[in-house]
Amino acid sequence: MIYGVQKLASAVISPIKRKIGGAIFVWLFLLLDAGQLFHNLLPDSHSFFWR
Repeated sequence: MIYGVQKLASAVISPIKRKIGGAIFVWLFLLLDAGQLFHNLLPDSHSFFWR
């Protein structure tokens, strides 16, 4: 009985984990991409932020 519940729980949790992991990966990618874009648009931006 417990084994069946564990199996069901893992079957439900693993796609959720995969979705969350994918979402985090996409967010990191977008943030890095945006950072590169800002750096290209504003070559002076790093001195602006660190002042």
